[in-house]
Amino acid sequence: MDHWQHLILMGLCLMVTVLREFVGHRGHRCPARLAGSVLPVAGILLVWDAIAITAETNTTSAGR
Repeated sequence: MDHWQHLILMGLCLMVTVLREFVGHRGHRCPARLAGSVLPVAGILLVWDAIAITAETNTTSAGR
């Protein structure tokens, strides 16, 4: 199950996003609001990944 966790999480995120669009929140149709929501989180995740790669703690299942 370990190798499916990321895919399942991304699928759930997509499902919640699509449901919110149909309910009426429509945040993804306004580019300024979309950028304001996505860019800070994406920036944090990119820095997190860069630190993990530099520290060589980011490995794949095949490398274990």
